[in-house]
Amino acid sequence: MHAPPADRLRLEPDRVNAHYNLAVLLAGQNKHDQAITHLRSVLTAEANDLNARFLLAQQLKNSGRLDDALTEYSRVVQADLNREDALLEYVKLLYRKGQLKQALDLLEKAHAQYPQKGRTIVLLAYLLAASPEAELRNGTRALDLAQRVYNTTGAPQHGALVALALAELGRCSEAADWQRRSDLKLFESVQSCRPAKETSLGEILFK
Repeated sequence: MHAPPADRLRLEPDRVNAHYNLAVLLAGQNKHDQAITHLRSVLTAEANDLNARFLLAQQLKNSGRLDDALTEYSRVVQADLNREDALLEYVKLLYRKGQLKQALDLLEKAHAQYPQKGRTIVLLAYLLAASPEAELRNGTRALDLAQRVYNTTGAPQHGALVALALAELGRCSEAADWQRRSDLKLFESVQSCRPAKETSLGEILFK
C-alpha cells in the first residue's frame, strides 16, 4: 500500500512525484499558495517538467499573480508550441493585459505549425475579425477561418464568428443574418455593423 503524498514528503522531502501529487490535491482545494510552493520544488528538481509548469501557471493565475502566470505560460509555450492548453491560456492573459499584437502573432505562429488545432483557429479568427485594435484586423482572412470552423462544427458560436468577419468586411446584411443564427448580440445596427469594441463573443472566448 502506497503512503499518501503528505506522508511520503515527510519520509522523502525531495521526492518530486510527492511534491507534484500534493500540489494537485492542494490545487483541487483552491489552496493556491501551498500548491505553488510544492510546484516550485518540483521545478527546482525538474525544470523541464511542463505539466508541473503548466499547473504552476494556472495556480499563479488563480491567485491573481498574472505577470508571474504569463511568465510560466510563456515558458511552456516556448518549450512546446503544440501544448494548445497552455497556448490558449497564455493568449487569453495577453488579451486581458491589452497585449493584442503579441497574442495575435502567437496564434498565427501556432496555426502555421499546427493548422488542425480548432480552438486556436477560433481565437485567431476572432482577433482578426474584432480585435479591439482595429489595425490588427483582417476581415477576409477571418472569414475564411470562421467559415472553415463553422462548416466543421455547425455550432452557433462559430456562426457568430462568421457574422463578425462579415461585419468587419462591411457586409452588414449578411452579418445580421448570421447574428440571428448565433443568438448572440454582436452589433446594434445593420447599417453600422463593424465591431467597435469587445463583443459578447469575445467575453465568452477570452474569459
